[in-house]
Amino acid sequence: MGQKFSQQNLKVNAKMATSHLALLKSKKSNLLQTSKREVATLVSVNKIPLAEIKIESIIQQEDLIIAIEILGLHCDRILNRVSQIASQPKCPEDIFVSIATVIYCSTRLPIPEFHSIATQMALKYSKEWVMCALLFYCRYLIFLIYVDSFSKTSPSASTFLSCRFFTYQM
Repeated sequence: MGQKFSQQNLKVNAKMATSHLALLKSKKSNLLQTSKREVATLVSVNKIPLAEIKIESIIQQEDLIIAIEILGLHCDRILNRVSQIASQPKCPEDIFVSIATVIYCSTRLPIPEFHSIATQMALKYSKEWVMCALLFYCRYLIFLIYVDSFSKTSPSASTFLSCRFFTYQM
């Protein structure tokens, strides 16, 4: 016999994902501060071309940290609504975006709890439902911040020119 949806499993994985995201955010924030110090040092010794190269990764890391914070809020929302998810045959509309976001990110972030949450949603609602969420079009559009934050392309020229790193003090 196959697996069944487990309310307890969903609850545990949502809680663990929140903790995992907090650790990931802390790690990324520490690396970001180190990178900002390096850029400030490069600018102070007039190595502007090298500093510009490092700025791109700093901007991407800042965006990733924001996305991680928002993902933590989505996991908290899922955690708070586990009983509602378990009791209703259809996905509640007010939590669809949070669930779909976690499913979308399950293939893009190294957080195994997201995969477990996606598996529980497939057991609860169907694999087809999860595929709709994974392709991020079903009844809603997943917020583009995640698509931008997880992309490997360079920031746009306007983002690059804003140079948020210059507000950092040595």
